[in-house]
Amino acid sequence: MRCGSEPDITAKKPAKAAKQTYALKVHAPHAAEAQTFAFAGLWEEWHNKADETWLQSFTILTTEPNDVTRDVHNRMPVILHESDWDEWLLREGPAPVHLLKPFPAAEMSKRPVSKDVGNVRNNHPELLNSK
Repeated sequence: MRCGSEPDITAKKPAKAAKQTYALKVHAPHAAEAQTFAFAGLWEEWHNKADETWLQSFTILTTEPNDVTRDVHNRMPVILHESDWDEWLLREGPAPVHLLKPFPAAEMSKRPVSKDVGNVRNNHPELLNSK
């Protein structure tokens, strides 16, 4: 089954030196405000009849990076425009593989944020401040 997920995006640039963490933002072309979007994902459930338990699994699909994310990582999540959600979630007909492509770089931006983002013990609004 196809599914979607509304995400927060942060990424770390792999490097030999200290890693820099970035906040990635999806926005309408030539606009500063954030745009609603979702990651393309797959969801499945499996029923173990022996003990009557259910296993539910979820994965976010990835694709090659765009020009905004290329220097941070060698792949990026498949990001869906809000206008593509119905097509992605439709369970009938052929899979919409044409949506499995890099998100337009002109509709994304990135900025450095605190390196504390990479530690799960940290959870405060200042994490998105640049350091």
